[in-house]
Amino acid sequence: NDSNDVNDLLDAEGYKALVNE
Repeated sequence: NDSNDVNDLLDAEGYKALVNE
């Protein structure tokens, strides 16, 4: 996957969103 850095950022944001829920 060539958008690996973008996916890492999105995964981090999604994780924080889930934890904040």
